[in-house]
Amino acid sequence: MTSPRGFLEEAGEFGLIRYIAELHPDKSRGVLLGIGDDAAEISFDPEMSILAAADVIVEGIHFYREHYSPEQVGRKAVAVNLSDMAAMGGRGRFILCQTGLPPGIELEFFRRCTGGMVDYAREMDMALVGGDISATEGPLFLAVTILGEVPAGRTIRRSGASPGDLLVLSGFPGESAAGLKLLKRGDLPDNPALRHLVRSHLEIEPRVELAGLAADSGVASAGIDLSDGLTSDLLHICQASGTSAELERDSIPLSAELVEGAGFLGLDPLDLALNGGEDFELLLAVSPGAAGELVGEARKIGQKLTVIGRVAEGPPRLTMVSPGGRKILGAGGFDHFG
Repeated sequence: MTSPRGFLEEAGEFGLIRYIAELHPDKSRGVLLGIGDDAAEISFDPEMSILAAADVIVEGIHFYREHYSPEQVGRKAVAVNLSDMAAMGGRGRFILCQTGLPPGIELEFFRRCTGGMVDYAREMDMALVGGDISATEGPLFLAVTILGEVPAGRTIRRSGASPGDLLVLSGFPGESAAGLKLLKRGDLPDNPALRHLVRSHLEIEPRVELAGLAADSGVASAGIDLSDGLTSDLLHICQASGTSAELERDSIPLSAELVEGAGFLGLDPLDLALNGGEDFELLLAVSPGAAGELVGEARKIGQKLTVIGRVAEGPPRLTMVSPGGRKILGAGGFDHFG
């Protein structure tokens, strides 16, 4: 197959840009001028606040080409940013992508990866409006910036949690981490639970609709998405809000698939749920009087919410409460430089 320099020489940088532009020729909402000029021209609703998020996914750290399809790589590059938008109650609108292509990458991979990104953008009512392509001697990377919006005055921040707020979590943490460990192990039996865990890692589902529900209702005082792990990300809320937090051990939701997969791997499912990372679920601090209603409204859109603890007074720290007593938790999860 052709190296990036080979197909760049054949098609040229501008030929590749034209190819990407042709994938998204329609005039999406708010796009006045898209790919092809020195900058994109876009417009926002004046009653909305603008959100901006940037994230990079790097081969060998955030994904492995032997595990991910090209479409899944492109989709993940967008989805991790959408999850950040969701954590603040917002939706994505416009995408910019900077791509570094290493020697030896195939043109077909580039085409399919870009196609996956654009298809997912359409699915989520967004537009790819620009970016940059470069050859690199390092690993393949996609650095995505998303501009989004949230109703003015409804932004959910990390810093708003108050003692007495309940901690509400979407979905089942730990499944993505278990899926990654299964992928690295390889040679898996044909087991529905294990397939579910692998899919949870490969195909991120940002909780955009749930985030909109929380923002529109105004009941969430603070929020974050679980990218690094439940303990680590909850501690971010505590540090930003100047509070501590208590988790109820028996309330942490452990899916049947996680329990089965952890048994197969010889690991503790609770440890995976607390410290696994890359779940991209939403963790919200909600006033006690509103938590039940939010759980019920989430159920109507097919989203599971679980009350897992509460915000407490005191310095930023996490305490696990169980029938056996209380235990101080460290911040586990993923740290690029840890």
